[in-house]
Amino acid sequence: MNPSYLLVLLGVAMVSYSGPLVKVGLNFGANPASIAMMRMVLSALILLPIMCVRRKGQSEAPIQSLRRMTVKQWLWSVAASVCLALHYLTWITSLKGTSTFASVALVCTQPLFVAALSGLVLKERMPRAAVPGAAVAVVGALLIALNALLGGVSGDLSGALLALAGAIMMAGHWLCNRYARRTVEALPFMLLLYSQTAVLLALTLPFLGGFQMTWK
Repeated sequence: MNPSYLLVLLGVAMVSYSGPLVKVGLNFGANPASIAMMRMVLSALILLPIMCVRRKGQSEAPIQSLRRMTVKQWLWSVAASVCLALHYLTWITSLKGTSTFASVALVCTQPLFVAALSGLVLKERMPRAAVPGAAVAVVGALLIALNALLGGVSGDLSGALLALAGAIMMAGHWLCNRYARRTVEALPFMLLLYSQTAVLLALTLPFLGGFQMTWK
């Protein structure tokens, strides 16, 4: 099997586990900002040893590619980090008001919003082959939202709307990355984004309940 497909399968599995794991954290008393910040911190720490390994045998350290970023690229990277922070805050908060299934299903409509924003901002058309899948995703999202509106197992409507807001923020994050990461390698840019996002989330902690967890 192509290694790319294995990575896709791994990504799908991790996204599937993400919702339940976050729900456990919320049940133990952690607030959304704390969970999101720790997620970004741990992601950055995981990347550090990988960066060190990649540096061996290279004339230039991977992180040095950040020095070639222009002022506009730095601003776009900050915008991408803001969108990523808002994505986690809205999505994780949605898990308090809606079911894990509904929240994850709605937040995974990100590609639909990417396609919509790409069409509006970049004038890029959605490939015809992607239209049937997009239509099914839209119908599914509407059914979940309708179920929430009627008070079904999906939870309340506010939770569903927060999950959709998380999808929109992630779409904005992806589009901002397109402008920011033009001359930067993937790994150092990811480390930069995760670090910036962790700092932004840390700044919100005093206003969103602080860093706390109550064991039950």
